[in-house]
Amino acid sequence: MAVMTSRQAAELDHALERGGWDSAYVKEACAGDFLSQALGFLRGDYELVKIDRVVDCDADPFVPEGHKVVKHVKGGKVHWEKFCFGIIYGYDFNRNERGLDKEALVPQFLVGKRVPNANLLRYLLEFPHLIPKEWNGIIPFWGTIFENEGGICYVSCLRAEGLRPGQYNLRVDEYVNYDHNHPILL
Repeated sequence: MAVMTSRQAAELDHALERGGWDSAYVKEACAGDFLSQALGFLRGDYELVKIDRVVDCDADPFVPEGHKVVKHVKGGKVHWEKFCFGIIYGYDFNRNERGLDKEALVPQFLVGKRVPNANLLRYLLEFPHLIPKEWNGIIPFWGTIFENEGGICYVSCLRAEGLRPGQYNLRVDEYVNYDHNHPILL
């Protein structure tokens, strides 16, 4: 005896897609006892508790082997649900303002502004479903500057293009020539 009709299976498929599910989540849900627990939730035997996501932007950042931290601006404990990002674009500023402040190691228009650091980037890469869909392109996290073995300073960026977000390293000294159509978080 079938658990559901083909019409119900199609309805479930559409509902899962609307809810952000992909085939990997479906496979994971079918593998263990998740579905029996979900049934228990629907019957009132379980409670659903939302996790308060907290990113520790005061912690020392992860440093790739052979690299060192040149600058790390601590950003406190960030409660994800309460945190609000402002988005600006480099093209909103003239070329002089986009120039690098040699002391702060950020574009001049960011000096004195609160910018996210590499800890937030690492958290977003660990939980990519939290990345807002409107964040497209290469997004620098100017709160942390690294130096590689060759003495080149770089800022870690979120590459939020396509289906799989990743990390991209942007040379700090090349920012002036960078494509300024990408967002910057504040």
